[in-house]
Amino acid sequence: MTESLPGKQSKISDKNNVGSRTDILDKLENLPSEDQEKIIATMEMYSGPIPHPAILEGYEKLYPGAAKEIIENGVQESRHRRKLETKRQARRGHLAWFTLG
Repeated sequence: MTESLPGKQSKISDKNNVGSRTDILDKLENLPSEDQEKIIATMEMYSGPIPHPAILEGYEKLYPGAAKEIIENGVQESRHRRKLETKRQARRGHLAWFTLG
C-alpha cells in the first residue's frame, strides 16, 4: 500500500511486512512532523463485525434498511460468539473438576 503526500510518496508496507498497525505507526514516526500531522489528522483505523459508518451509509443508499440488518446481524453474531465461549469455558471447568478427582 502506498500513501501519497503532496509531492511525496511513502511506502507503508513492503513484500515481507504487510502493514500492521505498529508498522504503519513506525513508518509514520519517520516522516517530517508536518507530514505526520497531515496524516494523523486523516488516519482512521477501524475493525469489527459492523462496517465503518461511511460504508454502512453506502449500503443504506443502495438498499434501504440494509444498515439496520447489518447492525442486527453484528449484534446477533456477537451474542452467538459469547454464548459459545461461555459453553466452552463451562466444559473446561467441568473437565478440570473431573480430572482433579
